[in-house]
Amino acid sequence: MIHAFLPSDTDFTSNGERPVSLLKAIEKKDKDTWEVEISASLDYLDVIKQDYILQMPTKYGYQPFRIDNPETFNNSIRSIAKHIAYDLKNHLVTLATPVEMNCTEAMNEVLAHAYPTCSFSVYSDIASIKTFSIENMTLFDAMVELSKRYNGHLDFDGFQVRITAEQGEDRGINIEYGANLQGAKVTENWDLVVTELYPVTTSGLTVGWLYSDIEYDRPYARRVEFDVENEEQLTFQANLYLNRYKVPRINYEVSSSSIQNVFLGDTIQVVARQFTIFTEVISYEFNILTQKIIRLEFGNFRNTLRSFFGEMRAEIEEVALRKAQLKINEVSGDIEALGQNITIIAQDLANVEAGSSEIAARVDGVTITVTSQTNKINDLQTAVDENGNAIQSNADAIAEQKTHYDFGTDGLTIGKSDSPGQIRLEYDTENKPQVVISDGFNDTTVIKSNSMVTKNIIIEESAILGNHKVQKLSGSTSVTIFLPV
Repeated sequence: MIHAFLPSDTDFTSNGERPVSLLKAIEKKDKDTWEVEISASLDYLDVIKQDYILQMPTKYGYQPFRIDNPETFNNSIRSIAKHIAYDLKNHLVTLATPVEMNCTEAMNEVLAHAYPTCSFSVYSDIASIKTFSIENMTLFDAMVELSKRYNGHLDFDGFQVRITAEQGEDRGINIEYGANLQGAKVTENWDLVVTELYPVTTSGLTVGWLYSDIEYDRPYARRVEFDVENEEQLTFQANLYLNRYKVPRINYEVSSSSIQNVFLGDTIQVVARQFTIFTEVISYEFNILTQKIIRLEFGNFRNTLRSFFGEMRAEIEEVALRKAQLKINEVSGDIEALGQNITIIAQDLANVEAGSSEIAARVDGVTITVTSQTNKINDLQTAVDENGNAIQSNADAIAEQKTHYDFGTDGLTIGKSDSPGQIRLEYDTENKPQVVISDGFNDTTVIKSNSMVTKNIIIEESAILGNHKVQKLSGSTSVTIFLPV
């Protein structure tokens, strides 16, 4: 049953204003969007209106959605109702600085500095400790930023904001690679596949050919350059690269009800003769009225322009962090952390205090034994702190660059730090690309594939309108003429 509530309601345990019988209710959810496309008869004009809330039985149980920009068409009311969590876009965080906080504490700190105050609560199972600042963001964008900093997954449950370490689970669903799923569109990308890798450093050092454990009907050989300085680093990063790209990138869009018992982030195994690809559910469309999935997307990549911008941004930041690698030339060998955390493993702190000469440092599953004296630990900590400063400097440089070019999951924004004006490449409400020119306060020009909307156009010489050319009369300052094309 679907119930309508007032715009100010936050408790949905009652029946609200009245029950609503919708003609259409299609829930759409991915990592960026959670909305329901609705349609109802004109009998519900009193409750299907701007900012009213519909409590609906979604794939994730009953959830509140706020009606936005309703319109009447052919004796019905239509709207795209967005999850109540998108109310966070109407709250601003000018400054919040979590200091040595876990994710839950940081979320509460940001929430406490939001204006105006709101009714949301928070939850996280991520225990890692971080220190950073959030400035001049909407509360929604601040929570997105928190999820990135804590390497978590952002989601919502009613008025609760959730950032969790894991999303989805393996429900044992397997499909055969190449199987003819009803209503399926399958996209394969083999551009980056490599089975035989010849890795080299920027200085020309190599460890020779490396081979994957998968063989196709033909070899996929590739020479790749890595920004590292010794054979150990080169071997480590080259093997990571080989394991990542030994299988093709595959994306499935299934417009049928053949797969139902899945949620966002769930694992679906695609099994082939040579390999098994672990894909995950990327998006779905769910018919709330029939309680059936009508469209499902899963894969190990997403084949969209939006995904392209996200990957480009990630690559820019990855290169910057690689250049801030920790390199400590110490004791009997080199300790290379490659930007990851180092955990010192000691059987007993008393042994360290007594001057034990062997300490094991674990870096991404590789244990290195370091011969040292106790006083070397302080030197190591100093080097780690210096590396942290180097990484922060790179992060600051990236942040400065973003004031000019910001590659986000929603598109590209071009601007200047000393000007409010922007040019944005983004998607409209129908998910079609458009270019928007803004003066910082209003969108002054919108260019789409087949139209342009602007207030004024100044043409110096002439313009073609349909079958006529419009131009000023030569030598005149007040006469305009129309000529056939």
